[in-house]
Amino acid sequence: GSLSFGSIRNNVQIDGNTVINIAGGNSWATGAVSNERIIGDGFVEFQSGILGKGIMLGLNKDPSGDHTESDYYNQLEYAINITGGNNIHLYENGIEVGDVSVTHEEGNTYRIEVAGDKVKYIARKATGEIIKLHESTRSDTSEAYHIDMGLYAYGSQAKNIIIASNP
Repeated sequence: GSLSFGSIRNNVQIDGNTVINIAGGNSWATGAVSNERIIGDGFVEFQSGILGKGIMLGLNKDPSGDHTESDYYNQLEYAINITGGNNIHLYENGIEVGDVSVTHEEGNTYRIEVAGDKVKYIARKATGEIIKLHESTRSDTSEAYHIDMGLYAYGSQAKNIIIASNP
């Protein structure tokens, strides 16, 4: 079904399960937070709509904090960052994890999955090829997570966002 977004920052346009930055200027503070949460095991999946536009999307247990340009990376417990140069970085609480050599391509789908005490980062190419990017261990398996994102530049977008939860 469609997601709903309760916290919208700066100028974003929401079209079903797609969120687009329609603001001028570059700012990680532009984005939105889902009302829906992952409780127990579950995942978020998304695509980046346009090559060369930075986005960061991930899971946030407490999205009520201010999102500012300087602390944005620290807000998300688990996040996938696609840079303007189409590189992929993974962050956990503001610290980069893993060493991802995969380059972002149009049509890639990304997934952050929480299962028990594991957090898995997965990319699926348009060809169907699945690439496991990284796996971490989480200490608190009782946390519930909202989808949260930063859309850096005009036109940056996260599209076909899916959330699934199996409490």
